[in-house]
Amino acid sequence: MRIFLLLMSCIFLSACGGGGGGSSGGSSTADSPTPVVTPSPPPPKIMVTTAEHGKITLSEYNRRRNSLAGTYYSASTFSQQPGLKLINAHEALANLRLKRGSAAVAAPGTGVKVGVIDTGIDQSSPAFDQTLVTETLISGASDELTTTFSDVDYFSHGTAVASVIGSRKSNTVWTDTDIQSKHFHGVAWGSTLRVTAIPLGTAGSIYTPVSLSDLRNGNSYWPTIFSNEITNNVDFLNLSFGASGTIEAYSEQDIRSNFNNAISTIAQAGSSRKTIFVWAAGNAANDSSCNANGRTNACRDNKPNADSPEIYAGMMARIQELQGHSIAVVSVDSSGTISNFSNRCGIAAKWCIAAPGEGIKIVYFGAAEDPNNPGQVSATHVRRGIATSRGTSFAAPFVTGGLALMKDVFRGQLSNTQLVTRLFATANNRGKYATTATYGQGLMDLSAATSIVGNPVITTGTSVGSNGFSLSDTSLQLGLAFGDSLQQALIGQEVMALDQQYAPFWFDLGSFVGNVRSSQLSNDLQIFLTENIHSHSAGFGARTWNYVPSLPISGSATSIGWMNFAKGASSSHLGLASGALAASFRPGSDSVITTFASADNQAQSLPVSGLLMSYTPSRKFPSYMTLGAISESESMLRSRSSGAFGSVTANSVFFGAGISARIGRWEVSGEAEAGVFNPKIRSAMIEKMSSLGTTAFSMRGKRQLDSHNSLAFDVSQNLRVESGNAKLSVPIARSHEGQVIHVKQDTELTPSGRQIDFSMRWDHSLNSRGHFSLESTVSKDPGHVRDAKPQSRVIAAWSQRF
Repeated sequence: MRIFLLLMSCIFLSACGGGGGGSSGGSSTADSPTPVVTPSPPPPKIMVTTAEHGKITLSEYNRRRNSLAGTYYSASTFSQQPGLKLINAHEALANLRLKRGSAAVAAPGTGVKVGVIDTGIDQSSPAFDQTLVTETLISGASDELTTTFSDVDYFSHGTAVASVIGSRKSNTVWTDTDIQSKHFHGVAWGSTLRVTAIPLGTAGSIYTPVSLSDLRNGNSYWPTIFSNEITNNVDFLNLSFGASGTIEAYSEQDIRSNFNNAISTIAQAGSSRKTIFVWAAGNAANDSSCNANGRTNACRDNKPNADSPEIYAGMMARIQELQGHSIAVVSVDSSGTISNFSNRCGIAAKWCIAAPGEGIKIVYFGAAEDPNNPGQVSATHVRRGIATSRGTSFAAPFVTGGLALMKDVFRGQLSNTQLVTRLFATANNRGKYATTATYGQGLMDLSAATSIVGNPVITTGTSVGSNGFSLSDTSLQLGLAFGDSLQQALIGQEVMALDQQYAPFWFDLGSFVGNVRSSQLSNDLQIFLTENIHSHSAGFGARTWNYVPSLPISGSATSIGWMNFAKGASSSHLGLASGALAASFRPGSDSVITTFASADNQAQSLPVSGLLMSYTPSRKFPSYMTLGAISESESMLRSRSSGAFGSVTANSVFFGAGISARIGRWEVSGEAEAGVFNPKIRSAMIEKMSSLGTTAFSMRGKRQLDSHNSLAFDVSQNLRVESGNAKLSVPIARSHEGQVIHVKQDTELTPSGRQIDFSMRWDHSLNSRGHFSLESTVSKDPGHVRDAKPQSRVIAAWSQRF
């Protein structure tokens, strides 16, 4: 019985740092234990690409997002606008910062054009970036100046609405420190504001629905105004005004017969780039009196029916072609509960959402009282500052600005209508918000709207509806022969994954690529669990690729056994079959033919099969030649792929030659191999891979010092790819039409370095039953990575037979 002291080997490995590429030689013996099988490595960590931190893990991304969100949340200009907290704008800003950088978060919504049709805007207000604001006066509208305000309670409604979207963040915009202390920032203050001023009236003391003739009058007025916004490529149009009368009081026929031109304009038929109409749902719920004006369902108990939005805001509930790009917005208070004045979503629930509309900070522009005439408007005074207001008029711009922010986060790759779909799909619809008749799709949540929904997939097809592969299932584990070739080429290369709503998110493609490392401990222990070196034939004389028959068949011409290689799968071409079951036949004294195939529980579960022919031309001058063929049915050079990388297999042929000689007191041997691999790629980002040229070599010198001691030196190179390239097609973006955009990339597969192992071994026979070995190895460019830190190890083992 033989006992091996493995503990000593493990201790020495730990003390010396262990690990590293390469291995030391030695053949297995017939009574050696089954070689240690290295488990498959865990999938590489998925890395997210960020604008300022490079590639980081998902957990690190979440940590940084939470930290940034806390910073934005605590900013004075954020906290002054309570509605921003309610819609989780701070987390959306954090997502924008991580995805697009500090410049983007300094001006959220950059490049997005937002329209506001209202009373106009105070372009001179310090709260706005003047370079981002334009104002157009529609016939009948007058520029809002001090002299146009009829009384001291009148203020610029348009300025207030626009400020919820675009009030800038700066802490120094106001010269008055008291005003500055109340200053707030908008949802997307970097967006371009196109303000169209129209004359707006005020509601009468009795709520009265518009008549069909009034509706008909608007049919010639609104199309021109709306068409101007659409023609000017406005992305999102805020409409914080309306016409009295719940949509429930008007039939589809009523609307189509009297508002057909306006419907046609809003519908934008045939346009692939639709302007989104964002409407204030109305503030009729608290009105105390109602005149039905002949409209059924307009009033209930002499009060307005506010169960649904007003006619303009709710029109999409009756007119199918307006659905998908018309939004009604109801108001909630600071606790997130529907405001008592707000219309509900009602029959427009599918196209309706809730947003903050009470206690909303606004930029104020209005008349100032004449100090010499109390209660009278002064023609020479104007009041600018910050005020608080309420109404669905101020809930709507939260949604308008939120859509602009979303468009920025997703790099403009989602169309406006796709953003609306996402806005609804990610709204908070839990708890009380599940009451769709009140809250429609729920409370807007910009954090959810800018974060991953569901399990993102990498789509290798040409459209977003193509089959995708989940991130967790996507992996490319490269065998040692590839070194750092593909990994280095792909690090920093973005790959797009689409979430459940087909929104794009970007990850570092290199993070999906790892390397299969043979266990150095397994390899080295196998060396030292050897007492006798058995050579199956002269053709297998070198220690790199010996295999030992464990079940001999009668006669010396045939044998079978497991192919066990001290240097493991990284050592040589035949090492790829380590653990396979082999059968050898010796047709003559100078040749051997071996066939081999892996069993289910061998070869690290990577099926291989093949044939090897070995020829020894002369016994007087020890040398040999080998010719082999290997088929890997689930791998390629021990590389494994899955998910978006598809599957890789390979067939290969290789040629080897070895020679040994005695020079003085030294036994010297050398062996070298060269091979060609023909890869097969199926359904992957890797579209094509050329044939691969490979090499491996080993040189050894051994000297017997005396009857008990011997010394050996070894220089070797593990299997390495010498030539070859791959063509990749990486999805990096998507179009509004749902096309997946790929970038083509040619990648060389040659590693940057060449691992060379330098080993020195001392063997000492303690007695006839005991054996002690000590080996030191240094690996240059471990893992075939140029300039990688050299790795060294010292291992000792003692075996004793009892």
